[in-house]
This record gives sequence, C-alpha cells and structure tokens, in this order.
Amino acid sequence: MVAGEEPVRLYNAADGQSRQLAELAGGTALDILGTAGGWSAVAAGPGRRAWLPSDLVKAGGAVGKGSKLPDRPALLVQPPVIEVDPVAPVAAGATVEIRGTARHEGRVRNVVVAVKPPGTAQVERKLDYRANPAHQGAAARSLEFSAQVPLEPGSNRILVTARDGDDIEATREVWVFRE
Repeated sequence: MVAGEEPVRLYNAADGQSRQLAELAGGTALDILGTAGGWSAVAAGPGRRAWLPSDLVKAGGAVGKGSKLPDRPALLVQPPVIEVDPVAPVAAGATVEIRGTARHEGRVRNVVVAVKPPGTAQVERKLDYRANPAHQGAAARSLEFSAQVPLEPGSNRILVTARDGDDIEATREVWVFRE
C-alpha cells in the first residue's frame, strides 16, 4: 500500500482524537498490518502500532518494501523523571520541606505536591502547584519545586506529580512518619 498524494498523519489509536505520532510524506510505501473500523495499522517499532485512516492509502508499492517510519520520540511514552532531595523518614516537627527537580526530554509542564495524612477517611490535599512558563529549550526540560508539607501524627504520604507537554504524568511517593 502507498500513502495518498498528500501527507498522512499517524495516530496512537484508531481514533482521530488520539495523539498524533508522526506525519508521512505522500506516496510513502507502507506495510499494512491490519484494519479496524476504517483505520489501517502499520508497525511503529517493536510491539507498537500506529494508525491511519484507511481511505488515505491505496494499492501500490512492493510487498515487504514498506518504509521505515520516522524516528520520533513521541512513539514511546517517556514520563517525566522526578528527583526528590533526601527527607528524613521520621520527623518530630509539624512540617517537613520537600524539594527537588522534575526533568523530561521534551517539556515539563507542571509539578504538584500533595499530602495524604494517615487514616482511611483522610483526603489528599494539594499543597503546591508550579507551572513551567518555558515552552522550549533547557528551561522547558526541567522544573524545580519545593513545598512545606504539614504533617499529622503517624504515617504521612507525600505525592509529587509531574506532567510533560503531552499530559503524561509520573508520581513519586515519599513517606514521613511524624512522632
């Protein structure tokens, strides 16, 4: 099969609302793996598929001569990496400071620090939210955070959540026991 004459967008799922992974030039030869509901699947790396509308491909090209898809980091989901400075696991005081840095190869969009006191009826409380004003460059790839976390007696669960530019998130847990 061959992609139509116009550029063709590849999606993460057989749905036009899913994340766009890449764009192929018109006339690109493709090996179609299968179809589902008006969508055609192509190989997008080991164990991965990308989808394009079936009406945008036509017969042509040699069997087994499909083009390699463009190398794009978007084909693999890479959540942000959260580095938290060491915190004592046992605290005598009413607060503890959490600080660190979130990093991502594309962009760190924001960081949220929350705490959940001990007990089954307790609710998680958001303590700090930091949005990254940078959209490109080195400043967009990391975001420092710090928050004063109030502690209740017992085991307190502190959650640091970072989101990248595509809203993929990673969460890091830190447990602090207040005497």
